[in-house]
Amino acid sequence: AMGTIRLRCSPAVASYIKDKKSAKETWDQLSSLYSSMSLGAIYNELRGALSTKIPADQHPAPAFAKISKHFDTLEAAKVKIPTLIEGLICLYALPSRYENIAQMLVQATSADNMGIGAVREAVTTAWDQSQGKKPEKLGAHKISAVKRKPGDPSFSSQQQQRPQGSSSNARDGKRRPYRGKRAGKKRQGQNHDHHHAH
Repeated sequence: AMGTIRLRCSPAVASYIKDKKSAKETWDQLSSLYSSMSLGAIYNELRGALSTKIPADQHPAPAFAKISKHFDTLEAAKVKIPTLIEGLICLYALPSRYENIAQMLVQATSADNMGIGAVREAVTTAWDQSQGKKPEKLGAHKISAVKRKPGDPSFSSQQQQRPQGSSSNARDGKRRPYRGKRAGKKRQGQNHDHHHAH
């Protein structure tokens, strides 16, 4: 029974009952939270959703999660905000940095699909892309600087220079006179004949 109850709860509501040990404790907790929610409590939840702002210099996911939790609490208390209004509240929470995203969503999204999910996905994607530009360029620069393919002109010139150095050494080696045993014996014989002549 506990598994069935938790499956039917949103993640935000499930967080309130995760420590309960039995189905009765779980149900009592939900009943005490939402069955007799006062008008003041409903107002506080709505005000919390309206006052939450999406930051311009931080990842937007935590702020969207906070807004979503307020919506889930209201829905659990049988105060369901229409999906379109939820989406518009999220657009209102965006900073000027995402003004182009807001305009795009208003122009390209139908009223039936304008919910918190559509706004969250578009804003999160824009944030991730803005944060990923510099690392991608830096990584490509490092790879191009370190990795050289055989077809690269600088690589080819290096490869051509190395054999030239080794071949020049080989040619220099060939110019050196070879002094073997036979040449030494020949000189000794010439010196011996010279002494006899004197």
